[in-house]
Amino acid sequence: MLGALAVFALVVLPLAVANAAGGSGDPGASASASTKKKIKKLTGQVGDLSAQVGELNQEIEALKGEQDDARPPTGPAGGDLGGSYPDPSIKANAVGSSEVADDSLTAADILEPSLGEVPSATNADSAANASTVDGVSARSFEYAGAISGSPNALMSVTSGLSLTAMCVDGDPGAPVEPDVEVRASTTFNSSFLHSVVTQVSSAATQIHDTSFNIADSSVAVDPTESLFGVITIVYRRSAPNGSLNSDDVTTVTLAYDETGSGSSTCQVQGTAMGGADIN
Repeated sequence: MLGALAVFALVVLPLAVANAAGGSGDPGASASASTKKKIKKLTGQVGDLSAQVGELNQEIEALKGEQDDARPPTGPAGGDLGGSYPDPSIKANAVGSSEVADDSLTAADILEPSLGEVPSATNADSAANASTVDGVSARSFEYAGAISGSPNALMSVTSGLSLTAMCVDGDPGAPVEPDVEVRASTTFNSSFLHSVVTQVSSAATQIHDTSFNIADSSVAVDPTESLFGVITIVYRRSAPNGSLNSDDVTTVTLAYDETGSGSSTCQVQGTAMGGADIN
């Protein structure tokens, strides 16, 4: 608005002064009439300019308002981002080590099945079920049953050792007396078997057989043992030439309990470890 007034002052006022200086009888009366027309025309132009200035001021104020009022960006995203604003996404494989803070990721952020096999893990293929530890086979086993005449397989080793457990009546007369019987057998002649039973109520008993053969069925725990105890068995199969094979040693540790009731009158639990596969 001030600009319009300035234009009016510079153009119109000088012409008005010039008109006032000439009298009505001035010979330049014709020229004065022409000047009035010019003044009228300029006055109209000034009005137009004033309106344009007003519109420009309105646009300036509107732009200031948009600048003050933050709005989300629009359009296609670039760089490490894909999609379009205002909702872009991170591109595949765009985040590398340098974009992740040290120690910021947890197990919940990682899809374990997507990880490849660890190159330096010798037994990585077996690590999923822990069947081997540093090349040594490992397995746990258990048995729980009532008095019966049928043996139940506990475990077997490809090097020949097998263990069975059975719950028998230690006293055929009344009352019924449940007893655990654990037996060991082998599929290789001239093998080595050592078994020690540690009992709570009596002295330890042991078996030491340096020529454990296929036809042998060694009773590691029999009905004469105490109600519960711990059994340690060491087995080593013989080599084809009859000598003992130091690579196929199996160690078994198990606990037995004869104080249960019902379908779990006799119980046996244990673990086995060795250089051969354990089933």
